[in-house]
Amino acid sequence: MSVLSETMPSVAALEAALRITPDAPDNRERALLLCELAAMLRDSDARRALRLAEDAREIYARLSDRPGLAESAYLMGVCRRWLSDLAPSLTDLLEALRLFTEMQDDAGLCKTKNWIGNIYSELEHYDDALRLLGESRELAVKLGDKTAEAHALNNTGLVYEKKCDYITAVGFHLQAMSLREATGDRVSLGASYNNLGLLYEHLGDYPGALEFLFKAFTLHETFDNRRGKALVLNNLSIVYRKLGDESLALTCLLQSLWLSEQIGEKRNEINALCNIGNLHYRQGNYANALTYILRALSIARDIGSERSEGMALTNLGRIYHKLGEAETAVRHFTDGLRASQRTQDKGNEMESLLHLGSLSAESQKISDALTQLTASLELSAEAGDKEHQQRSHAALSEAHRQAGHLQKSAAHQTAALRLSGELHNEESGRKSRDLMLRHTLEQAERNAGLYGLRREDLSHITKTLMQSAVNVAPAPAKDTQPAHRSKSHTGSGDLPLSPKPAQIYVQTFGTFSVTIEGRTLSKDDWGRKKSRDVFKVLLINYQKAVTTGELIDAIWEEDAAGKNGGKNLEPALMNAVSSLRKALEPQLAAHKSSRFLKSQDKSYTLDLGEDAMIDFHLFKQCVREAETAPAEKKQTCYEQAVRLYTGSFLKEDLYESWATYERESLQESYLSALGALAAVHLARHETDEVLAYAEKVLACDRTSETAYDLIFTALHAAGRTAEMRKFYARCKQAFEKELQLPPPKKFDKFLL
Repeated sequence: MSVLSETMPSVAALEAALRITPDAPDNRERALLLCELAAMLRDSDARRALRLAEDAREIYARLSDRPGLAESAYLMGVCRRWLSDLAPSLTDLLEALRLFTEMQDDAGLCKTKNWIGNIYSELEHYDDALRLLGESRELAVKLGDKTAEAHALNNTGLVYEKKCDYITAVGFHLQAMSLREATGDRVSLGASYNNLGLLYEHLGDYPGALEFLFKAFTLHETFDNRRGKALVLNNLSIVYRKLGDESLALTCLLQSLWLSEQIGEKRNEINALCNIGNLHYRQGNYANALTYILRALSIARDIGSERSEGMALTNLGRIYHKLGEAETAVRHFTDGLRASQRTQDKGNEMESLLHLGSLSAESQKISDALTQLTASLELSAEAGDKEHQQRSHAALSEAHRQAGHLQKSAAHQTAALRLSGELHNEESGRKSRDLMLRHTLEQAERNAGLYGLRREDLSHITKTLMQSAVNVAPAPAKDTQPAHRSKSHTGSGDLPLSPKPAQIYVQTFGTFSVTIEGRTLSKDDWGRKKSRDVFKVLLINYQKAVTTGELIDAIWEEDAAGKNGGKNLEPALMNAVSSLRKALEPQLAAHKSSRFLKSQDKSYTLDLGEDAMIDFHLFKQCVREAETAPAEKKQTCYEQAVRLYTGSFLKEDLYESWATYERESLQESYLSALGALAAVHLARHETDEVLAYAEKVLACDRTSETAYDLIFTALHAAGRTAEMRKFYARCKQAFEKELQLPPPKKFDKFLL
């Protein structure tokens, strides 16, 4: 593309070059620089890289520059892939493929086919994916491009991993790793290490998994690859959980979730949410488990990932099974199984079969149980997944015992014990602990200078950690959960627990949805918009009586004001209420009392029961607790509140007056919580954390003096003058555009 690509410039150098390059609509040099910078940022900051590539495409379009159009379309496709926008990503890449084909550009075809193959894999079109990846690899060999060959091998391994052919996947990833080590491609080498770590975990080799994952994390940290770190942290959590350290697993997952949310990596966000939900499930926190899994299910449906949806449905089935809701559990397991079979997700298919088999055995349907559990065992044996084989053998042992097949029961029990010993033997545990300790010490050494530690300080820490590793060893992972918890508990990352598991979940922040006992209401379920509006008005006035007159005034505002010729609007309200009753309780007979909607004296009250979880109520509860909590607990409460606020309250009703006050009130509380958290990090001199929270404030209010005050104070204290000037320019532009005023005078002191 340019001389710059040969000299491997830094991001800062490219940004500096862009600043002195005229921003003209036909400046080819600027377009080249934009593409260079987008290529460097695509893995770490895909959103910004996408904007740069789009700007470059506009210039190339004016110049009718086909090579430039092909390159910018390719970069846009890659960026959208990292942002999980698969359909638009595929459109961009197919356009790049067309242009590279017309130009007979083998290098362009090689890299584009590789990425299209990766997307087909994500879309569960595995045959198409393998075909394109094979073509990409052939082109790479023809060109003698070892880096491109490694990319094709890596993505081929990912396809076989999704098909649960772990042994074949390991072979492809080892080939990719060898090429990357030979070419010195350390950025991509981290991905190979991560992929191999996950495969070794599937195969039950936990020390091998940790060794690869720690190497991957170190490389991703070196290059500040946030996407890579998010994926590794999620995979590390699985190993830690299986080694019995659920606290460390949760810590990794919360970091992974935060990183995924920051960079828009939806699929890893879904995985992290499901894994967090599973940890709560294992601890008996079923209300929390439902919250996280339902959130994962919602995101999966939003992005159209049937594979992720199947995984979430199976996880929901596990929770409802524990809650004694056998029919609901079977429905979710069956739906999850069908989705997995359609998408060839063998991992979730065997998980669904295992749980369906266990439920069949509990219901004395032994023939069905044996069929389902045998299928689960065969799939796990084919994949080489030792942990799943162990669980399948244990379940088959119990099913055969119930059938009176004592010899077969004993054989499966022996196999389960043998596999358990292999997975949790003392030598494996010792190696795993040694690796965890070594990784901790390496991190301490890297960070020693940052915290001003002397060599003797580090020596003392090393001795302490070594002694801790000798005295405290993680217990083997268990697959049993307590039947209930006697007390509610709210830990880091937890949502406030209801005294009983939630059967109803209402989401009002961002996308509006209502889920009742596993059934998410669709537009068809609501029947008409007015019935949904009645529900929302009653929800805002939750557990309070709202008169028919107040409902009519709110929902039929203009008609009620006399603009409809004085028409009686009560029949319209009655029809909306009738549709609402049917949506909430489809089996409710006419003239029967509703569990949720009470009517008395021309008024209605919505009460979904004490088990319901309503996101904006939980948000308010967190904020109230933060306001009265002691200093050491305020941060946790505010973090929980911020995590719940996933978008504007009832944003689909942006112009409805009945939602305005509540929306503004909730946003004000959200901004206050962000400001409080930013202030906490400011006091600790944690500049990047301050900027992250302040950016969230500015996303809601571009002229927030509080946000800019925090930003300027933090950057000034850190001596980051160049960034401070950039933010001042941004502040000036926002105030002039939004308020037609200059920035507040108090900010001038930061520019002296």
